[in-house]
Amino acid sequence: MRTTLSIIKADIGSIGGHIRPSDQLLERVRQFVDNKSKGLVNDFYVSYTGDDIALLFSHQKGARQDLLKHAFSGNVKGMGPAVAEMEFEERPNEPFLFFAADKTDPGAYNLPLFLASADTGRDVFRSRKVVIIPTLLSSPSDVDLPRTRAEKAVFRFNQYAVENRGIFLKLVRWEDMAPQIGPAAQQVINKQITDYDIFCGIMWNRFGKPTEKGGSGTEEEFNAAVQSWKSEGKPWIIFYFCDRPATFSTMEQLKQKRKVLKFRDRLNDMGVVRTFVTVQEFEKLLYEDLNKITKQPDFLQMLASH
Repeated sequence: MRTTLSIIKADIGSIGGHIRPSDQLLERVRQFVDNKSKGLVNDFYVSYTGDDIALLFSHQKGARQDLLKHAFSGNVKGMGPAVAEMEFEERPNEPFLFFAADKTDPGAYNLPLFLASADTGRDVFRSRKVVIIPTLLSSPSDVDLPRTRAEKAVFRFNQYAVENRGIFLKLVRWEDMAPQIGPAAQQVINKQITDYDIFCGIMWNRFGKPTEKGGSGTEEEFNAAVQSWKSEGKPWIIFYFCDRPATFSTMEQLKQKRKVLKFRDRLNDMGVVRTFVTVQEFEKLLYEDLNKITKQPDFLQMLASH
């Protein structure tokens, strides 16, 4: 499948000092692109260099440049400078890098790129210890979109936290676990859930199927997290309930919703409940919560005990 990467970079405003865009401006850009890009792009990422905001898109629309057809950077017609595109046959796992500069030109990268590839005996880039924070994502099967948004929130968190705070959130999800026929599904998952520091649960209308140790797989995982917290002081537990309206057409759906509400009442008494309506709201809420949680003294003390 042929994939196109398009990057558009522009200076649209900065906080005092002309050094970087404000967080509010970056969030507004993310929301705008998210709302306007549906059906047009596969994915996107918003970043900044200095006070320039850069938008990275992946799509199948093809490169539309005014340069030679074999060139991979330059101007898109009518857009002016600070735009680059590259079209290629995508492989199953395709890594790439893009470089952005403000108040300089591409020559600024010559020395660090040369030293990184040709002078292996020199410590060119600053290195630091990075603490990995496993984060278990637990939910029934009707919240696929919020689960995808959780990945985006964690990715966005890691972009800053790895370099500036030396921490990396690693999502633990059933989608990434090895399949196995024979044992019950929850047993297969439980055997592959290793030690983790944050438990993140999500529910909407479905509670899930009963397991040997709980009313559903999500409830079993939540109970295990609570028991671990009581005995070991970890993990940090957060739970999100979707309040988006829904229509029920069967008694089974109503039964599932009643179980969700009963479970939610239990969690309300424990003080771990968060709510959202749209998936965009959930992504923003989770990102903000992860930043708050990982700065809490109790959480930092828990990491120090590793």
